[in-house]
Amino acid sequence: MRTSTSVTKQIDQSRYPRIVVVEEDAHALHELTDRLDSQGFETRVTVNWPQAADFVARSEPDLVILDIEAGCGVGWKVLDTLKHERETRGIPIIVWCSTAVAVHEHVRAFREYGVDVVSKTLQAGDILQRARTLLTERASSTLFQGYTSGPVDAGIYSGAHAA
Repeated sequence: MRTSTSVTKQIDQSRYPRIVVVEEDAHALHELTDRLDSQGFETRVTVNWPQAADFVARSEPDLVILDIEAGCGVGWKVLDTLKHERETRGIPIIVWCSTAVAVHEHVRAFREYGVDVVSKTLQAGDILQRARTLLTERASSTLFQGYTSGPVDAGIYSGAHAA
């Protein structure tokens, strides 16, 4: 039995990785998408917070960059929705926020949702490196999961039979 592709969607190697950016600050959005586009990423953007989770699901991205502070507090709701919906829970997310966000908010994002938290004050190259790392991890993970069938799925290699 093969792994469901709706949860662990394989990255289509015939196209550039698709990144959805959810950000309401026009300057930050322009700067980030210009940098991503120049590096060959396919970017899609939304500033429509009430529809952000639906936009992400329809866009089928390989990665999401989400400004957690924007949308008058809706950012956390969007993150929660993305991490709990079947169609989007396997998509890696970078939470992008200002340094004004308290440390406990960074810890919350990581602990509750397992997402990478990046400060907007980092150099553009830093967020590009984080994006590449998460995309590489996702590609490796989905490639491995695509091969897990038969005995592995049945739990035969669960460690119970190890010598």
